[in-house]
Amino acid sequence: MVAAPPPQPNFGSAASFALFTTTEAVGNTGISNITGNIGTNSGAITGFGTSTVTGSIYNNNSITAQCATDLETAYNQISSFTPTAAHDAVFGNGEKLDAGVYSLGSAGSAAGVLTLDAQGNSSALFIFQIDGAFNTGAGTTVVLVNGPVA
Repeated sequence: MVAAPPPQPNFGSAASFALFTTTEAVGNTGISNITGNIGTNSGAITGFGTSTVTGSIYNNNSITAQCATDLETAYNQISSFTPTAAHDAVFGNGEKLDAGVYSLGSAGSAAGVLTLDAQGNSSALFIFQIDGAFNTGAGTTVVLVNGPVA
């Protein structure tokens, strides 16, 4: 018997943000291409001067307050999902993952290329429950294949 996939999370206003923190800084080094809004409800935003941001940058206003509330609701929903697989601390380096809820009980990172394969399901979910900080290395790429919608 195959377990039913988790329901689609409701991100509310947070759905339009590519990067968001409720209480900490949002920082960038180097040149990045960001599609979506960037924001924090209580922190600094630094290092995006030479980057391409397709979206807006918000800092400590009514938009970020609503986003923080909506993000907490989504976080609580996602935290209740049962993990379908445990994972090592590093994602990527040529790895291909199918849809699922991946659990990591410590800090983690991504390096190289990580491919997320929806196997023809445009509603496929890739959820990463990481109990700690998450960092990406320079040149890290996440590739969506076979139907996922970002």
